Amino acid sequence: MATFVKPMAKKAFAVFDSDSHVVEPRALWEKYLDPDYRVLGKAALWREEGPTNCYLKVNGKMFRDTMNPNIPRLAIWRPGITWAQVGELDPDIRHAPTRGASDPQARLADMGAMGIDQTLLYLTLVRRGLSSGRRPDVARALARAHNDWIADFCAVARAGCSRRPWCPAKPDFAIAELERIATMPCFRGAFIRPMFIENRYFTHPYYDPLWGRALEVLGITAAVHPATGLWNPEWTSHAPFIEKMKGRLSQMALLREAGGGPFAGGGNGANLGFSPTGSWATSWRR
Repeated sequence: MATFVKPMAKKAFAVFDSDSHVVEPRALWEKYLDPDYRVLGKAALWREEGPTNCYLKVNGKMFRDTMNPNIPRLAIWRPGITWAQVGELDPDIRHAPTRGASDPQARLADMGAMGIDQTLLYLTLVRRGLSSGRRPDVARALARAHNDWIADFCAVARAGCSRRPWCPAKPDFAIAELERIATMPCFRGAFIRPMFIENRYFTHPYYDPLWGRALEVLGITAAVHPATGLWNPEWTSHAPFIEKMKGRLSQMALLREAGGGPFAGGGNGANLGFSPTGSWATSWRR
C-alpha cells in the first residue's frame, strides 16, 4: 500500500518514543540461540508464520492464531498509514509486515519519516509466553539470544535506539544476564512483567537478590511493562497492575489521546503518533 508521509517541520526539541516494539526474527532461534538449545528453544517458545495459518507454541503446546493471519497485527503500522487504511486492507491477501519491526535500517527510515530522534525498544514474541516456561535453563538461553540480537539491532543505530534487556525469571540466571549486559551501551533497563511465577510476585523476598544485588548495585532501571495478554495462552499481568489498568479505562481524556486504551495499540491525539509497530510516541523538551 502506498502512503504519503508529510515532511516533518524543523524542531528545537527531541522526540522520544518511550514504548516501541520489535518483532523478533527467525534468526533469533536459528542463529543467535546456543546450538545446544535450538531444538529445546523452539519447543519452549516459537511463533510460526505459515502461508495460510499462524500459531504460537509454548512448552510444546500449540495455540492457533484466532485472528486473520493475512494481516500481521504485530507489525502492520508504518509511517503515514491510518486506521481507515488498515480497515481497507483486503483480508484475503497476505500483507507483509512492516520491515522496520525487525530490520534496523528500515526502522531508522521509519523514525526519520516520523521525526523521532530516539526510541526505547521492547520485545514482542518472547514476552508472549516465555515467563510460563518450564525449563529455566532454556529461558536463560533464549534471554541471552534475544539480548544479543537486539544489541546487534541497536548497534546499527547507536544514537537512535536503546533497549530494555529481557531477563529469565530465576534470580540467579537474571542476575548473571544483567551483569553480562550492564556494559553494553544500548541497554537502559531490565524488562519485568508484573505477574506471578510459581506463585511468587516480583515483590516476594525470593526476588530480593534481583532488586538489591543486581538492579540497585548495577544501577539498572526496572522497566515494569504490563499487558493484558489478550492473544496469549494465559494472562501476562496480574495483581495491582491489572487493577490500575482497570481504573484507567474510565479516564476518557487519556484514552482519547492513546487511541482507545490498552487494547487499541496506537495513538491519534494531537501530541501522540504511531511508531512502526503501533506503539505511541510523545515529544518532550530537553
